[in-house]
Amino acid sequence: MIAAAWPNASFVIALARSSVRSGPAGCNEPPSWNPDPGLAKPAPLAPGPPVLSWDGVSVEFDGKRAVDDVTLAVNEGEWVALIGANGSGKSTLTGLTVGLGKPSAGVVRFRGQPIRPGKVFDHAAQVALLLQAADDMLFETTVLKELEFGFRFRARPKDPVLDVPEAIEFFGFGGREEDSPWELSQGGRQRLALAALLVGAPGVLVLDEPTTGQDADHMRAFLRLLGRVRARTGITIVTVTHDIRGLASRAARVVLLGDGQVRADGPASQVFAMTGDLIRWGVLAPPLARLQSELLGPAAVDVLLDVDELASAALAHRPDAAHAGSPGAGALQP
Repeated sequence: MIAAAWPNASFVIALARSSVRSGPAGCNEPPSWNPDPGLAKPAPLAPGPPVLSWDGVSVEFDGKRAVDDVTLAVNEGEWVALIGANGSGKSTLTGLTVGLGKPSAGVVRFRGQPIRPGKVFDHAAQVALLLQAADDMLFETTVLKELEFGFRFRARPKDPVLDVPEAIEFFGFGGREEDSPWELSQGGRQRLALAALLVGAPGVLVLDEPTTGQDADHMRAFLRLLGRVRARTGITIVTVTHDIRGLASRAARVVLLGDGQVRADGPASQVFAMTGDLIRWGVLAPPLARLQSELLGPAAVDVLLDVDELASAALAHRPDAAHAGSPGAGALQP
């Protein structure tokens, strides 16, 4: 978690929010909330320089390297999951993107411009960092005031990800504009914090362990929400997560960190096929990936992560289906 990697991070980011918006995401839908999983498709990648980059970055705490010479870039429109055991450097890396802490070596950049350590007020408008505790990011007395809170301190952006009326409709707050945030469910407050963030104009959304502590239903609702946000906005997402089965498997690209270094970086279907390497660095691959790895051994270099896709591929490889057309996709190709 960010708060563990950077002491007092929650307090600092909450203060920054009074000038530029940031806040977490959520689920637990009221009856008016109707997530549509059919919209949860990745946005097309945009050309241009990386939206975030770490160039030869190292970070030391008490003489020990938490991040060790990391070079990494996130392109516009990507959904990248940072995975790894506790202490692998995930939250330390993402904290640097809003100026929390100072690298002992290297440079962190947003769209080519260096991120200045300590300048959280400046960078929180560009990199929207969602902490795990949504309640700590809410300040106002009504839903509407919460959405408009940041505009008391800065001009309304010319190109918001969503404007306030769009956010009210998109997140299902119609008719509840004058309700207190504390009259909402926990998931409703999480959604409100995310909506308040998106009425700004962040270039990238960074989520720090957003599904920790959620039950399966809430986690699935959050995934549908995040998919709808991406389908609607095309925003770049970087996720720090231990939720390998749910959140990390939805990302198109996965970066495995171990002892402060990048140990693997590639499409989720390939990184999750590296079951032995994942175990070595304290991560258990999703069940579908482990199943394919156990059945196919070294041939499982590109696994399927969707149950329906795996079932279709398995049916396509039945002996009586061999004449029916081209072989199935992914690791089931011998």
